[in-house]
Amino acid sequence: MTEINVKVPFQLEILAVPSLIDYSSNKKNRELLKKAIESDARRKSEDFVKKTQNEYKEEPFYWSLYVRKYFKTIKEYEKANWSKNIYPYAHINIEVDLEKIEFGNLIRSTRFSEVAD
Repeated sequence: MTEINVKVPFQLEILAVPSLIDYSSNKKNRELLKKAIESDARRKSEDFVKKTQNEYKEEPFYWSLYVRKYFKTIKEYEKANWSKNIYPYAHINIEVDLEKIEFGNLIRSTRFSEVAD
């Protein structure tokens, strides 16, 4: 079985926190937020990949361009049939890496103690 390892690095800027939880200056809260965002992004990515494999039977990522170099000839690649025989059955590992979270001015300027329901 083909195994595909994917790493998705990304950065995030948060402009508002409706719950008013202090993530910008509280390291523990920031770590909890980071883990929750990474977990949610990984789950949604895995669900999307499964849908492309099972329902659509096509891959939208152009990974086929990357794997072509692992075949000796074009005929060998065509015979393997990436779209029909490889991608739909591949085991895909997704690693999500939230490299940086920035908090916009809106959060920094909010005085949480003055906010009321």
